[in-house]
Amino acid sequence: MSVPPAPSAEPLSLPDSPSPRRAAPPAPVTGAVRKSTSTEDVAAARALFIEGVRAYSLADYARARMLFSHAYQAAPRPQVLYNLADCELQLGDRQAACEHLEQFWMDGPATEHPSLLAKFGTTCPHLAQLP
Repeated sequence: MSVPPAPSAEPLSLPDSPSPRRAAPPAPVTGAVRKSTSTEDVAAARALFIEGVRAYSLADYARARMLFSHAYQAAPRPQVLYNLADCELQLGDRQAACEHLEQFWMDGPATEHPSLLAKFGTTCPHLAQLP
């Protein structure tokens, strides 16, 4: 059985940490986003993101989803939405994945639109109709 490629992140050496048996549901990522993010929030989000990438690479999609959600809450960055949506698709939550991909489409760089459509256009066909 092959493991899908991990979401993108800077390569780092990570310490081993045990994965929980059941991950708590992620916090919602919709709603108002803070306008400023402190250095501490960015550092916390980065650590959560890196752990999310690690969990994804181990096919622990529920844990990765939780970690990406918490990372986005700490410091909203569009790339995190992409990785969150990828986890949701792995877990079979197409609706949540499409909502996060739409949010990524609106908040992320327009240069990502062609690759987003190529990868997720069949799963979330409404993306092609977004501005």
